[in-house]
Amino acid sequence: MTITQRERRAGALLADVGGTNTRVAFHGAAGPQDIRSQPNDGFDGIAALLAAYLRETGAAPRQAVLAIAGPVGPGVARLTNRDWAISAPGLAEAFGLERVRLVNDLEA
Repeated sequence: MTITQRERRAGALLADVGGTNTRVAFHGAAGPQDIRSQPNDGFDGIAALLAAYLRETGAAPRQAVLAIAGPVGPGVARLTNRDWAISAPGLAEAFGLERVRLVNDLEA
């Protein structure tokens, strides 16, 4: 299922960020859409990977929830098996998101 024109400016970006791959989806009124699995190799961080996904799908979510394979602190996370640090405020600013939530993937 693809993202409708109306949903492109609403909804949430969902991501399961692992050391090898990241699974990304857009969650709109119809549920998860445009579900993709992307190898992390070739990206210097999660922001670059998410930017590619948003460019390809045309989605402009208002919020994001990322499940991270690694330790998560208040607003920050670090992958265990890849040298990526993730900042909720940084992602919010980069993509114009109202809210970004980071959770440990086992907690999700």
